[in-house]
Amino acid sequence: MSQVKVVAENVELSEIDPRRLTSDCHTVTREDGVVDVVKSTKRVSIFDIYHDLGIRIRNIELSGGVLNPKYHKLGDTL
Repeated sequence: MSQVKVVAENVELSEIDPRRLTSDCHTVTREDGVVDVVKSTKRVSIFDIYHDLGIRIRNIELSGGVLNPKYHKLGDTL
């Protein structure tokens, strides 16, 4: 099972700068409209985590990040 890391919770899509994200980051839109940025190599792993927490999601999409995940660690800001 791949690792899943929530990078940011409850963000606006317009606030996300893909130039500061790694290519394995995804945006997760919850059923209530809240958007999270999550780092994982597999979408199914993201779904499993949210499902286990009882959080219903609407969709999971690639964030468009351009940084190589092997060489960059994500900071606290997007």
